[in-house]
Amino acid sequence: MKTRELAALSQIAEILSDNNKSPIIPSEDIWKKIFCGAGLEDLFEERSPQFRIADRGYGYEKELFFNDRTYNGLYETFKELEYQPEKLIMLLNSVANRMSVYRIFDSDMEDTIKKKYTKVKGTYLDEMMSSVGDEQKNIILSEFASKDFNKLKRYVNIINLDFLYCDGELCVQPFTVRSNESIQDLDIISNWLYTEHKDVYESYESAKKEFANGESVSCIMHCRNIITGIFSSQKSQQRKWLDGLQKACHQDKNINNVQANKIAEMKYNENSSEENERYQYPRFKLFYRLYSFTCALGAHKNEGNMTISGVDNEVTSIDDALLALRITEDALIWFFKTSLS
Repeated sequence: MKTRELAALSQIAEILSDNNKSPIIPSEDIWKKIFCGAGLEDLFEERSPQFRIADRGYGYEKELFFNDRTYNGLYETFKELEYQPEKLIMLLNSVANRMSVYRIFDSDMEDTIKKKYTKVKGTYLDEMMSSVGDEQKNIILSEFASKDFNKLKRYVNIINLDFLYCDGELCVQPFTVRSNESIQDLDIISNWLYTEHKDVYESYESAKKEFANGESVSCIMHCRNIITGIFSSQKSQQRKWLDGLQKACHQDKNINNVQANKIAEMKYNENSSEENERYQYPRFKLFYRLYSFTCALGAHKNEGNMTISGVDNEVTSIDDALLALRITEDALIWFFKTSLS
């Protein structure tokens, strides 16, 4: 990691370990639950004294708080996971799952939120957030999150992650610096998929969730399903998804004069004696390359050349998953907009 990213990890650890600023409410074994929830119990055991919850008072008057070594325990853990981004994401996702809505938002926001968003039901923050879907939750989060939570969010963004609601829970998702127009595009895409292409919508939600869980291969496999699924919606009966891709890429010159399953293997040659080879089919080939990418690093990652030491297969990273997810989202935006024209 770069110095800037390590500094961000330090700031994340500092906020999470601050008894007043942390969105985690101190409680017995809270850090053990967080680490175990991420499958990292061994890392917790290595530093368990640093994560011990301290207390003051007795009985009902007992006050729980993070001890003075919690910051160091978190920062050292983050640094240890520097070259294991999947595990770091899983840990931060487990942290997100344990955040209190009363620490994410300022406690006096109930009336303001209810006045602006009439669909919100309930009296208390937890009831109100439970009454709306993920899209509405994320809008409320962007407008009314506390100053401390927004500060934490900005440091998480530096390491290319973000806190967003997914399947009703706050979780870690890939961070993309997009314009307001692009963010609105993704909201529109999500609603459109839910209404018109439910299977593809479920794959999209699963891809984001698997990324949050640090499951890079599963994320990419879902991206492949999104690609084949959305273009299958355009195909004719008893035809493969490539037929749908061909129809979606109708702006490619000469594309209607060739067989869909032949386009990907065609090599462009402006001087070729074959007329079909004198065209590039750029849109079709771009999306087919994306499909090939998701196959090679997803469903077929264990396939490869046989060498003396065994199968020389590809290794999939969480950065690969982020790339696949971002490009797939852009492909969905392109498909949606071109299908309207």
